[in-house]
Amino acid sequence: MIADQELISLERQGILLFPGSMAQSQDMTSKQVVLKSKGKTQYQTGNLMGLVQVDDEQLVIASRFSPLETDYFLHYMLAKVLDIPNLLNLVAAGGDGTNTYDFASFLFPQSLKASLRKGVYKSYQTVEYNDSSVREGLDLARHIRINTPFTGRVAYKQREFTLDNPLTQLVRHTIELLKTKPHLSMVLDTAHEEISKVIEVTPSYRRADRMRVIQHAERLPIRHAYFHEYSLLQRICLFILKQVRHGLEDSPMKIHGVLFDGAWLWEEYVNTLIGEYFYHPLNKAGVGREHLFTSERGGLTGSIFPDFIGKDRSAPVVADAKYKPQRNINGSDFHQILSYMFRFEADKGFFLYPCNLLDTREKNSLYRLNGGSTMAGNLHRSRDIFVEKVGLSIPQKVSSSTEFAQKMEEQEQVFLSSVLEAELTV
Repeated sequence: MIADQELISLERQGILLFPGSMAQSQDMTSKQVVLKSKGKTQYQTGNLMGLVQVDDEQLVIASRFSPLETDYFLHYMLAKVLDIPNLLNLVAAGGDGTNTYDFASFLFPQSLKASLRKGVYKSYQTVEYNDSSVREGLDLARHIRINTPFTGRVAYKQREFTLDNPLTQLVRHTIELLKTKPHLSMVLDTAHEEISKVIEVTPSYRRADRMRVIQHAERLPIRHAYFHEYSLLQRICLFILKQVRHGLEDSPMKIHGVLFDGAWLWEEYVNTLIGEYFYHPLNKAGVGREHLFTSERGGLTGSIFPDFIGKDRSAPVVADAKYKPQRNINGSDFHQILSYMFRFEADKGFFLYPCNLLDTREKNSLYRLNGGSTMAGNLHRSRDIFVEKVGLSIPQKVSSSTEFAQKMEEQEQVFLSSVLEAELTV
């Protein structure tokens, strides 16, 4: 049912994509498919990870670098990127970690934080009053109904720019629902201040209004580009609330799921490891965008998208995160890293990729740039310009989430040391 369907179609049917906008991912496009047919019985997946449920059948797309039925590697990266401590323990305690409801709940705190950085969402609402301070909008029918005989009060209504609106109410209902799920309490703890703020600005919250709030959000989704963070938050809230409207086992959505762009997730995870030593431009979000050229008129042109730029100006270096095996890093990848190195006047470039800890073929590889030409007979290794592939080994034989986390922390130290040592010595 989902084979060969484009992401834009699946998103409309109930699939939640992360990052929330395809514009934020270099590798995720509206024309991309989750499953590509390869004959009658074979299907090919890409960089997307997560799960999709169609009626009673569930498709789990695990990380290609994780060997286990429970995808510890995916959950470990989510814990790092979404800043959810003890997420692996939560998954182990709650089951196999393949529940769309839980995945969406994991995304909720970070999305709430990102939204509130722009301030609490405000909108115009019609507010009903019944007092002696009449300002505008006499509500005659209501006045006659509740103020007969006349008591000195007048029923009226007016439009106000308020924080207590359908969107903040939707967020409040999501918070209150998640509070009832004991195994998700630690997820809410990661956004304690933001949750307190939402509760503060929604004094009119009533559990009985939940269906009306959901219907309003479905009817009037947020579309303004400035509030794209709130648009994602609204969709996450709807995803959570709609799944439990009739119980987790009887979701009203025929197709639903949560999918993560593996390339984006790997890049953000790597940033948690090396961010102290590298700038991490958020080019798709328009933060730190770089350009190849300045025109004669002074305008910037030729946008480029480096993943990481070294902070040490005395020894420029660039790095590119690749969510694929070392043997698949070639061709256009080399062209890309060399253009970045030329642009930033760097003598060193890195490919940072995940690898199998048990695969002895996956080793760091060093390449020196050639000079001259084969046809001219003067091919040689000329200048000290290097590209190196540095792999982060993913533990393969573990018996628990705790053991996986411990071994990952050990490998992270090895990985970081390899990057820094190569940066200093190449």
